[in-house]
Amino acid sequence: MSTPLQAVGDTRYTQPDWPRMLVNNAVAAFARRHLPDHDVVLERLEKPRLDSALGLGQLTWVETLQRLERSPPLCSTPLQRLVRDFELKIADLFLLALCGEVEQSHELNMVLAALQAPDEGSRPTLHLVSALLNEQFGVQLPPGCLQQHLLVRTGVLTCEGDQPMPLRTLRTSPDLWSLLNTDASYWPGAVAIPEPEPDLLNDQILHLIDKVAAQLGATHARGVLIRGDAENGRLCIAQLAQRLGLTAVRFELQDWQASAMPAAACRYARWLPMVEQPLSPGQELELPLYPMFPMPIALLTGNDGSLGNRDFVQLQLPTPPAEQRRALWQQLLGEDPAADTLADGALLDRQRIGEIARQVNENVWPKGISPGQRVARVRAHLGTHKLHTLAQPVERFVDADALILSPSQTVRFDALLQRCVQRERLWEHLGPTLGNTRNTGVRALFSGESGTGKTLAASHLASRLHAPLFRLDMASVLNKYIGETEKNLSAMLDEAAATDVILLLDEADTLFGKRGDGDSGGERFANMLTNFLLTRIENHPGIVILTSNSQSRIDDAFTRRFDAVLEFALPGYEERLRLWQSHLGARSPGDETCSLLATHCDLPGGYIRNAVLNAAALQPLRDGEVLEVRIIVATLHEEYRKLGRALPPALEQLKGTLHG
Repeated sequence: MSTPLQAVGDTRYTQPDWPRMLVNNAVAAFARRHLPDHDVVLERLEKPRLDSALGLGQLTWVETLQRLERSPPLCSTPLQRLVRDFELKIADLFLLALCGEVEQSHELNMVLAALQAPDEGSRPTLHLVSALLNEQFGVQLPPGCLQQHLLVRTGVLTCEGDQPMPLRTLRTSPDLWSLLNTDASYWPGAVAIPEPEPDLLNDQILHLIDKVAAQLGATHARGVLIRGDAENGRLCIAQLAQRLGLTAVRFELQDWQASAMPAAACRYARWLPMVEQPLSPGQELELPLYPMFPMPIALLTGNDGSLGNRDFVQLQLPTPPAEQRRALWQQLLGEDPAADTLADGALLDRQRIGEIARQVNENVWPKGISPGQRVARVRAHLGTHKLHTLAQPVERFVDADALILSPSQTVRFDALLQRCVQRERLWEHLGPTLGNTRNTGVRALFSGESGTGKTLAASHLASRLHAPLFRLDMASVLNKYIGETEKNLSAMLDEAAATDVILLLDEADTLFGKRGDGDSGGERFANMLTNFLLTRIENHPGIVILTSNSQSRIDDAFTRRFDAVLEFALPGYEERLRLWQSHLGARSPGDETCSLLATHCDLPGGYIRNAVLNAAALQPLRDGEVLEVRIIVATLHEEYRKLGRALPPALEQLKGTLHG
């Protein structure tokens, strides 16, 4: 539920509706001379009399105007600000109020329509306005000059129509008039940003907000550009508005660009306008600022694009320090070891951690789901809407026993794990060259033939870090329209950074393959896309794993940017033996059979998995019986057939020598 909009300031005032009485009395007196047969309607407009309502006694109209000019009573607070901004005289205020009240008063519409007959319409024409100002206020302003009136030049009033000048009409925004007078809680399309809970923003961010507020107050800065997570950015803008004595209100970009009226609303209701607009790589946005209604503005974008406006303070949102994150995770998980891993490995803001905690506590979990697994499952669905449009979550927990690696692969994998766990504090006490290139991102390449365990290893890494893993669907990203691919990838990477998930880019050579030297449009676009990705992923603050069937297919320009390269070679005998034992489990036909299978079957783990599952389907479990060797060999035969290879003769013989 959105927070109601509200004006900031003292809303207690004296006779707030006297501008309405000013209009009604002036129009009624004018109509008495020109419409003698409208007594009933005119009597309604004449009451109450302005002089009596203001406690001035019985005065003539001229005397009343003179008193108002010398000492005007207070209007509503927003209208009072507008009067002060433009130094409006009583006649100017009448002009504005006339255009505003005609949008609200039926009686006034009836009188104006009669005064302008036979022309249709009740909005005041320039001819009628000129006559009213002349007869009632002694101001001579021909219709042609009304177009140059200050209220028209600033957009508070608009002159409409293509008729001759006297027949054109004046109008104002009914929403603006309502805001100025009676209702500062509504603006079409605007939504108030809820005030944040005090503990949702850490001390570092609050200090930055204080600095931004000071700059907006003490300099000519027109606004603030906030880069980073949108959800956290809204909290910061709401906090900034509090510092400035304003209320943060969100406007759509197209509404802000269409006219100056949203800026006027912000000026007089004392709102801090926020425009949220993610930008694509290379895209530049320039906001109209409407200097006639000076107010700071907040722009919330992702990490791409640029702002064409000058005099904007820029704020890149940091994540809370590890010590604060650790305390938050410990509140959620107690002394569970996952708290330390999450504090170091999950670079999330306080609000997101709090939301994770709420959902973990509210959900009903089956037995056997560890606290770390619960956190990972909640994270996979929290604030990842754009990710789900381009990538698929890989929701499986893979423990150490399920990942079969050679000793050398295990050493490299553990080194990658430590790099991921310590990625935020690696830079501490190192030299200035590294300090100036600080980036918490980790980029790893898993290369090897299909079925050698690359995706399983990525799932194990995510399980160890209690992080969600998302596999990128390259087909959904490679949009046929030039420019959309970069936009899709950029949006995905921004959300991945905000939620600190692990990205798995399968078959990365599709995008990161060797670039051609051709001059065709397709090759030039492919090279531009690769260059964009090289830069974008190199600057990404999260963990990205790319897989390829061969490292040689990856462009050399990107190879040096990997923090780790793990080669998933075909398993040797020891690894194959462990794979068979791990897959067969309690249904294993025995160690001797597993040893023979490992000796003669040279397939990687993915094919062994398929063979075991198919064998289990052909021999349903009854009383814990083991799988028959002949069935295992038959399903292996099918895996070899899919590869276009013959079943090794030793495996054919195995069916006759051993019986499971």
